[in-house]
Amino acid sequence: MIVVETASDNDRARWSDYLDRHDIRHHALAWEWRQILRKTFSHEPFYLIASDGGGTVVGILPLI
Repeated sequence: MIVVETASDNDRARWSDYLDRHDIRHHALAWEWRQILRKTFSHEPFYLIASDGGGTVVGILPLI
């Protein structure tokens, strides 16, 4: 079963770990980009994180 939820600041490590595990290197997916978008454009990013039943992250989706 896949569980999709809104990511919070508590999910920062899980988000970054997912990117590292899949060797994904793109600045726009980095967790730190959230703060840049907030400060520069006054946008509130909406980040989704999907995990399997055991808590392992299986997907991420940053929505701006």
